[in-house]
Amino acid sequence: MEGETTLWPGNPINLDIVVKNESAGTWTVDLVASCQLESYIGKVEASLATIKQTVQTEGKPVIPIPLRIEPETYLKALMEKEDELLVKVNIIAEIQETNEKLTEELTLTFQYPPLKVEMPETAKINEDFKCAFIFKNTLSIPLENCKLHVEGLGIFRMETFDQGDVAPGNIFKSKIICAPRKTGTKKIVAKLNSTQVKGITVEKVITITE
Repeated sequence: MEGETTLWPGNPINLDIVVKNESAGTWTVDLVASCQLESYIGKVEASLATIKQTVQTEGKPVIPIPLRIEPETYLKALMEKEDELLVKVNIIAEIQETNEKLTEELTLTFQYPPLKVEMPETAKINEDFKCAFIFKNTLSIPLENCKLHVEGLGIFRMETFDQGDVAPGNIFKSKIICAPRKTGTKKIVAKLNSTQVKGITVEKVITITE
């Protein structure tokens, strides 16, 4: 199997299933490949594609079989689920002449644009400091109904910023003024959800001193 093992939502899945004949013999290979969208605990959420093909290896040391899945095929299922999903490809190749079975499995994980936090590493008690959250949509699809949830554990309660729709290439920036009342190490947590992509998170630590 050849191709990228990470996938940006909105991009097609492009893989090559490669049959290699490293012996002098000529073989007939029955190939079955299935591609599905799964949860991290192995639950199948959607079947994306199936390939069934018989190939002859005579005079062909390498036989590539392309597997292409358009983004529309997996995006609907991706939007419907709250859990983070991955793409699983299973391949079974059976050599007719020997009845030998070969299997291979490939897991593709989704990659997301980063959510960034700008804030100082230290601050003093009862002195305000600014915390900024920055996100750029580097995907090829718009992210609709974006909501940014931020919480300062031990500093402020959760607040939600409604960012609406964020087109490809667009950037949003949200700011919050924090007023620490206790010393110690505190954590700022931010999470971005949209219709298309859920659970883009970032955490950052700040030390509050006297």
